[in-house]
Amino acid sequence: MNQKQIKAAVEAMLFAAGDPVSADKLAAAVQLPQTTVETALEDLRVRYAREDSGLCLLHLDTRWQLATKTEWADCIRRLLDARRSVPLGPAALAVGMQSLNNSVPELMKGIQTLNNGAATLNDNSAALKSGVNTLNSKGSELNAGAATLDNNSGMLNDGAAKLNDGAKKLSDGMIQFDEEGIQKLSDAYHGDVEELLDRVDQVLDAGASYHTFSGLKDDMSGSVKFVIRTEAIETK
Repeated sequence: MNQKQIKAAVEAMLFAAGDPVSADKLAAAVQLPQTTVETALEDLRVRYAREDSGLCLLHLDTRWQLATKTEWADCIRRLLDARRSVPLGPAALAVGMQSLNNSVPELMKGIQTLNNGAATLNDNSAALKSGVNTLNSKGSELNAGAATLDNNSGMLNDGAAKLNDGAKKLSDGMIQFDEEGIQKLSDAYHGDVEELLDRVDQVLDAGASYHTFSGLKDDMSGSVKFVIRTEAIETK
């Protein structure tokens, strides 16, 4: 089948179908690759776009449809109105009945699809209702949690303020300990605390070595503590 024959076959099928047809269905009908049919469709669309043609080829997403151009709509309307005024003969009635009979299977399929969809919707309505109820109950818990957090935010702020006050007091205490304790000890020994530390170490070692001054029996235990006596530290 050459290119002209392919275009003629595609044109005939579009005319006979009336409704939009996808390129893959046209390709299956002529038993050719889809790309070949799409090339023929594009050639037909360009040819129908010329002014000497009253037809046009519409590309509707993935489907194609042969139609009349809008500028000839009035002529077509007058023709169809004239045809409606002519009574239908037996042959026309027979064709109409045949078309109606051909449409019945598709109508039954549509009704069956509608029934199946309604059944699916009915089966899942309980699950949908359960999901809504769960969402509502969890929403109440979420609101309660938010309210609890809001109510306790004041306590959290109070705790942070107390922690800040405690840290300030600790800082003040360390300053006081340095000024009234460490500095005074340092001043008492003229800044040389090594001598003081040596004496303290000696007293601790002596305390660890002595257990009694008067003696202990074998079944007795004792301990000795040494106290360093210094001059009084006066506040300046």
